Amino acid sequence: MSIRIKLIELEQELVKARSPVLKYFMEGLQAEYITSLFERNSLHPTDELVELYQWKNGLEFENIPTGLLRFGVMGVFLPLEVSVEIFKASEEASLETYFPIFSDDSFLIQLDRQSEGFGKIFVFSPALQILEPETCFDSLERMIETFIECFREGAYFYDSEGFFEEDYDKSVGIAKKFNPTATYWS
Repeated sequence: MSIRIKLIELEQELVKARSPVLKYFMEGLQAEYITSLFERNSLHPTDELVELYQWKNGLEFENIPTGLLRFGVMGVFLPLEVSVEIFKASEEASLETYFPIFSDDSFLIQLDRQSEGFGKIFVFSPALQILEPETCFDSLERMIETFIECFREGAYFYDSEGFFEEDYDKSVGIAKKFNPTATYWS
């Protein structure tokens, strides 16, 4: 399933919200490069994940406050090469089939095609006492749809200095609606 249209909608919502994140997005990558990078590391990305990195290759994040880089979850959308390095450096055996997309609190996509969680987005954050990956979004597409709806409903917005803000109660309600099988929101 293609998420390209949803990514364009998200970008439009970011423009409407005057999001500073727009100036930090890195250009998207070619599909061949994306898949070869995954394959060199014995990973098999979902089609949605390839499309995500074709859209944008994460964010420039060095020396930039995280609040200016957020547009959804607590974390920064990592460039593919950085995500691969984090994945390779992980010593968590329980995370061997989970690929990081957003940093800080790690948001990971399950890439084990045999897993019932395949393609779902999980949160893993020992700092928040989330010691086992927990489903957060039913798919990458559902995550993007959740972000779009949160901006449209005013659950996500930016303050006068461009820092990301969230109406937590509103965003959780939207996340539950768009991700009925995710356990994190219950």
